[in-house]
Amino acid sequence: PESYNLARWLLKEQGVILQDRSSIKNSMLGEPSVLLSRAMREFDISKERVESVQRHLIDSMTDLDPRVKESASMKMDGIGGTTECMRLPRELLSLDNLASACPVRKIVAVVRNVVDFGVFVDAGLERDALIHNSRLGNVNPMSMLIGSEVGIDILMVRQDGKISASLTGFDYPLDNRKKEGAQDRLQNERPSKRPRNR
Repeated sequence: PESYNLARWLLKEQGVILQDRSSIKNSMLGEPSVLLSRAMREFDISKERVESVQRHLIDSMTDLDPRVKESASMKMDGIGGTTECMRLPRELLSLDNLASACPVRKIVAVVRNVVDFGVFVDAGLERDALIHNSRLGNVNPMSMLIGSEVGIDILMVRQDGKISASLTGFDYPLDNRKKEGAQDRLQNERPSKRPRNR
């Protein structure tokens, strides 16, 4: 934050148009000596500080987000990769049909949300599927970018419509937990109410 004003000034002085990524690196890598001297005088800071801000600006605008790099390496390993995956077939877009077909392997999905307990993905169904942390292996959920495509295996559709999935490459078996919803499970586990004798 303490370098924002300097960063804005450097961008303006070099005529950088943020929407034109191809020109960013070239315009900022020109002969910096005159600009460097002006920035040092204008902001009363050291040469090293100006160079550091310049370098960080170039990196942040031209390099891949580190999470994208990590996500790409994950796909190269085959875990969560989309190479051999396909869109969910039309006949499986109904939750009843999908439940009967589980497990459904190698489906393309889009990351919708990353939460403490896992990642929600959209495979084209009426609701998102959850890849619980226990189904992510060594993949850090925070490395998954919202909007990026991943390969998933759909393991189960519960009676309450919740969908359990994993990343492709792990080949988890069909989720063998009860397929009933949480409310059904609570109803079944509660002791029956007996009328009190008064």
